[in-house]
Amino acid sequence: MKVLMLGIDALDRALIEQFGDRLPNLSMLRNGATSLRVRSTFPPDSDTAWATISTGLNPAQHGIVHFVDPLEKSYQILNVGTDNGVLRGRTFWEIVGRAGYKTISVFPHLCYPLWPAPGVTVVRGSNVVDVQAHPPDVLENYPDPAILTGVRGLPEPGTAGMAEYFRKLTELTRADAEFALKLMQRREWDIFFVYWSTLDAIGHFFWNTFDPHDPSFTDGHPLQNVIPDAYELYDEIVGRFLAAVDEDVTVLLVSDHGHGIRPCKLVNVNEVLRQGGFLSARNLQTHPHIRAFEQVKRLGVHTVSRLSLGRIAGQVMRRFPGSIQMFTRPASVDWDKTVAYASDMSGIKAYSYGGILINRSALNQREYESVRSEIIELLQQACVLPDGTSLIDSVARREDLYTGPFINNYPDIVLEFKYGYGLGWAVHVPLITEAASHNLVPGSHRGDTGTFMMRSHRRAARDTIDLHDITPTVLDLMGVTSDVPYDGRSIFAKDPK
Repeated sequence: MKVLMLGIDALDRALIEQFGDRLPNLSMLRNGATSLRVRSTFPPDSDTAWATISTGLNPAQHGIVHFVDPLEKSYQILNVGTDNGVLRGRTFWEIVGRAGYKTISVFPHLCYPLWPAPGVTVVRGSNVVDVQAHPPDVLENYPDPAILTGVRGLPEPGTAGMAEYFRKLTELTRADAEFALKLMQRREWDIFFVYWSTLDAIGHFFWNTFDPHDPSFTDGHPLQNVIPDAYELYDEIVGRFLAAVDEDVTVLLVSDHGHGIRPCKLVNVNEVLRQGGFLSARNLQTHPHIRAFEQVKRLGVHTVSRLSLGRIAGQVMRRFPGSIQMFTRPASVDWDKTVAYASDMSGIKAYSYGGILINRSALNQREYESVRSEIIELLQQACVLPDGTSLIDSVARREDLYTGPFINNYPDIVLEFKYGYGLGWAVHVPLITEAASHNLVPGSHRGDTGTFMMRSHRRAARDTIDLHDITPTVLDLMGVTSDVPYDGRSIFAKDPK
């Protein structure tokens, strides 16, 4: 058995369907092979999701749980790289390699710096300009060493700067494909895995040039075809890989999440909590300086977004990391008396995914679980449109989502809003307001439109896959029994009744 796995960050199932005949290879896979619906991780952040794909562990087990704001990631706000110690020895290619099979893994996400593992591995630093390989001589086949380390930072403002950014991403995508194809042809392998990240960046920064529903969309924009062109490029690459392997090779095409519009409207959860008696806010009439500060802050975010000053905003956050909390923790909140408040885990920009943190020191003998139940009920009742339509897609205790030693990395309550709505932090405002930061990075991850396609003689036993099912599926295909635990199940196993 041989398995070829193509990992394309942010490859969106809905867009593949929308583009149709423009993507002959992807459409052939979608229509003629196994195509399953994908449930991404919570949050559908690339780091969290690919850690789950690679290990079969849910995020509360592997602990890589954080929203990474594209501005923060590009300017190294968090740290240099992600602590990937939990991945070492647990990835599907290592498990297969230890079973005696030949493995090749090209640019797997989160796997820098390189660690000792069986087979051929090439890794690229996400926040470090470096590439490492075992054995080192495989890098001699890379077509253009000048771009080997990837595309860094944010695009320059303006059409010309954005076009140049897309050109660099396209160049990197092609070079990585050429490199991987050469390795496939020149070295023996039983399982071959290659990963690309560039489609994710394209979705983040070019969404408003493509989507007519985006408030800043302009029909006829010179960059309007960037996203369709990127999908056509990946379709071409997928076709080349399919042509390079025999029909009896099992092919998996996997993405961690889809892509869509960043929420244009905010549901102001802190205001809901204030009205429900869980958040204490100072009276703005008696604290005019706080009201003025909040107004200036909102004006600043709106101006940065409207004028596309994301690069400057990123530089400010790099120099002053505390500035993020300045925007996500309203100055009008009396934190000592506040029982619950919205988590700032999504950075300064709105995501549909978020949560509620509970200040246990302010419970004053109130029972923690009862408070959680009261807040969940409050959110379900208050977060609705005038016609009664709920704005919430899901809300639950964090333990209802996952179990594992890192469950405390999540807010006490986790919630997801309907597509197009994001979590807002402001108080003394209406329930729903415009998202002033929308245009900072107009594209956002979608957890319900990821991609899983498989060309194989075997047939899946169900129509939906969770990301933690991918590692056990690969091991099942290879006939390998895992020597490390995982949470998922092979797609060839039926759902328990």
